[in-house]
Amino acid sequence: MTAWTQVGYVALFFLAGLRAIPDTIVEAARLDGASAWQLLWRIRLPLLRPTLFFVLVTGVISSFQVFDSVYALTPNGGPQGVTDVVAGRIYYEAFENRAVGQAAVMAMVLFVILVVVTVAQQRWFSRRTTYELDT
Repeated sequence: MTAWTQVGYVALFFLAGLRAIPDTIVEAARLDGASAWQLLWRIRLPLLRPTLFFVLVTGVISSFQVFDSVYALTPNGGPQGVTDVVAGRIYYEAFENRAVGQAAVMAMVLFVILVVVTVAQQRWFSRRTTYELDT
């Protein structure tokens, strides 16, 4: 269910990224004999790298924030806790078990994990070749 709620969001950013690719670059590649496959892999995807980075970072962060849909569909983690998620565990510790300190520590650990993942994604994307366009 959460994946379907994010499809429009992701599609909007990729559509904006595709529209931002200058037509002159695509036209030059076509004149040089590039096939549709080569246009995708050698022109469009490399130029969509900043968009892909943004969508991946926000997607990873939002995947750890999933709470409302899981709580509404399967209260208390579902049968035998199979739908227990991090944000739900923090909520249960803070408001049902009244262990606010432990919930705060869990939230800080989640924050540190998300920062580490985001920095790793930033480093991975910064090592890649990007194309500067002077317009």
